Amino acid sequence: MKRETERFCDQCHINPAVAKLKGYDDYAFCSEVCARKMYLELKKPKDLYSELEEILEASYNTCRVLDGDDMFNLVLNEEMTQQLRRVGVCMVKVLHPEVRKRIATTSGEFLSQSFLRLGRQTKTDLEAGNFLSMCREMNERSYEDLQIWGTGKGMIQVPPLEPKDYKNVIHPVLKTVESKNVLTAKNNVRMWEVLSSYNPLLHPSQWFTSPLCAEGYRTQVSEDGIKLKYGKKYDPTPIHYDGQLSESSDGSTRRVQIIYTTDTGPVRLFAVPGSHLPRVREIIQDLTGIEARDGFARETFEKFPKILKLLFKYGVSLGSPSGLLMFCANVWHFESASLEKGDKVRHDTSLEPRDYTQSSTVFRIYCGIVTVPPNHLLKDLLIIAYLREHGYCMEPFAKKENKQHALFVNEKTPVNWKVKTRVDDPTEFQALANASVYDMKLFLTKLPDARLLLHGLLPTDLQDDRIIIIEDEEE
Repeated sequence: MKRETERFCDQCHINPAVAKLKGYDDYAFCSEVCARKMYLELKKPKDLYSELEEILEASYNTCRVLDGDDMFNLVLNEEMTQQLRRVGVCMVKVLHPEVRKRIATTSGEFLSQSFLRLGRQTKTDLEAGNFLSMCREMNERSYEDLQIWGTGKGMIQVPPLEPKDYKNVIHPVLKTVESKNVLTAKNNVRMWEVLSSYNPLLHPSQWFTSPLCAEGYRTQVSEDGIKLKYGKKYDPTPIHYDGQLSESSDGSTRRVQIIYTTDTGPVRLFAVPGSHLPRVREIIQDLTGIEARDGFARETFEKFPKILKLLFKYGVSLGSPSGLLMFCANVWHFESASLEKGDKVRHDTSLEPRDYTQSSTVFRIYCGIVTVPPNHLLKDLLIIAYLREHGYCMEPFAKKENKQHALFVNEKTPVNWKVKTRVDDPTEFQALANASVYDMKLFLTKLPDARLLLHGLLPTDLQDDRIIIIEDEEE
């Protein structure tokens, strides 16, 4: 085929105007880049941008802040389900002072137990629910000195296990590396227990239901950590999304990321309603030529700033003093600043967020929920609940070893500075790992039913044979 003499690029001799007349399929291109350019020329990207903004604007307008303190709203759980199902984002304000105090003191106690090198006064303040002393101590002393694994953005964890000792703490059934970490193992469950004892409709078993969750699936509070920051500048978390456990084959949601926040000041975490929808992902792929995937944002948005501008424009956050910011997997989210007042605040694109980090106080509990299909994972719920109630969780830094397990979502990577690895006494773990099904069930029957449900267990699981005897099951 004779090519047009007018160059489309340095290698091709394709004329877009001629291609429009004669048909895109009549031409072969030197590369995918040129093919993409032609596709966008024919598909009119202006129309795609308009469609993208229309979807994001409608989703933003649909997303409203629900009142978790309203005991007369008997359909609060249904409203939460529908918002998450329709636009992937839901915000719930919970302002009751006693609830805030109980969550703060519980988290403070776990922080005090987890970081033994904190000063005495700091531990006293933590146990009273005051986190500013810990923030100041982290600003004044090195993370290495405090033996806190953390990032400059404020996420904190207990130090990682020594990798050579993983072999001593591998669970014989789960095949996961487990570590003693009461903060990660217990704090999320206790936070949800406090919230749902105050308003039972906030319990995940009440709102993470059909059609958001597939029929027959269980819901489990996932293992995660805390973000704590005050009095020091840092680089806000850039826009991204997390793809672990995104969807089931029927399109139902497998994971909802949730942050309980009492942030004060301009810096907030923002989520973009509707940004996870299949059509939005198609449009972004059509415009960029790159399949939307975790981690691709930085390089792509430099080339396609208009997409970034639209995502920022419709980012939303909870402006209330305390509550839940909830969003489904694959929803774009980012940290930024806003000077707006009210329950629902929009990202302010005119602000440089880093300039406001030092004057903002960040306290967030990352307490997401995952669904568990009705298969062999149900027996794992029994073991995981038993371990977590004893302060053990999947080692966050053992990504290679633990990624094979379907419920491992709390992946962490060691940062540049040298925080010493730790060695757990394997004796306690081995005793827990060798516990019989009878012993595990006997222990778990002592827990309140509401807490069992947070582990994904039903009271009947501990009374009958619905959870298979683990010793007799082939792996």
